[in-house]
Amino acid sequence: MRQRLRGLIYVLLTGYILCYFSEWMFWSGRIPASSDPLAYIFPWLLYSFATYVFLIAVHYFRVRSLPAVFLAGAVYGWVVEGILVQTMYDSFPIHLSATGLSWHALISVVGGWYLMRRWMRRSSRHTLYGVLLFGLFVGFWSGGWWVEAPIAPVETVWLYNVILGAPLVLAYAGLERLGSAAFTPGRADYVAALAGLAAYFVLVTLPSQPLALIILPPAMALVVFLLHRSRKNEPEHSPDVQPAVPGLRFGLLLGIPLLASALYTLAYMLGFPIQTLTIVYAVTIPAGFVALLLSAFKIMRQRPLTP
Repeated sequence: MRQRLRGLIYVLLTGYILCYFSEWMFWSGRIPASSDPLAYIFPWLLYSFATYVFLIAVHYFRVRSLPAVFLAGAVYGWVVEGILVQTMYDSFPIHLSATGLSWHALISVVGGWYLMRRWMRRSSRHTLYGVLLFGLFVGFWSGGWWVEAPIAPVETVWLYNVILGAPLVLAYAGLERLGSAAFTPGRADYVAALAGLAAYFVLVTLPSQPLALIILPPAMALVVFLLHRSRKNEPEHSPDVQPAVPGLRFGLLLGIPLLASALYTLAYMLGFPIQTLTIVYAVTIPAGFVALLLSAFKIMRQRPLTP
């Protein structure tokens, strides 16, 4: 029972990190009008279910290399955009990348879940690089909503970014304290995840978007095939021991919402004229497809480990 509770906490903490980068960071600058806490708790729990599926894939396929991380991120992104919501089918094939690959896999999983934790383990300087990267990106991105929605007041953006960004410190620190061994899924977890996905897909996704039946299964099958091949190149147990992260580095993560809010304030004062959303989409959508092709190429070139 204690191990189950640790595993649940691990999923919820990882779910918060992925929800922050996938949902709340995305909407910074176009802040939802609702102040109801459930408007934030429900997305966190929904993303935590997608995170549960993602972590099962990470565990089962022994995801350690960067190409495998991206492919596991594709599973996460397509669960979110192809099953839980149906934006994946809006403009085929562009929405194969936007936003399942271009944002969820690249930014949330590779950036927020994988690289940010590696930078934190490496040094305070690398942690600051990550904080600067994400803080500048969010600040640059958030001003772009002005061409599509009413301009959010500066004080509202500060509250939104800081209130949702502060728990990010606790989420990263909690994952570090628990360690990856806290989440060790068994057969019951595999069955529960697949059954939950299948039920939602049949009862909700298909009635809303019948195209899902001919787009999602082949896309997922390709990624699962590549992850299965990657699994053959990884030992059953990871041989390396990760260095501990000093507590100060977790506090540096507050720089992400603070820097993003400061940059938004500057853009607000200057009447920022650039349509930043278009710029980001023009870069990230092709990047999602390129990352998928490169990941497939690198994995297909690998030779399975000999027993």
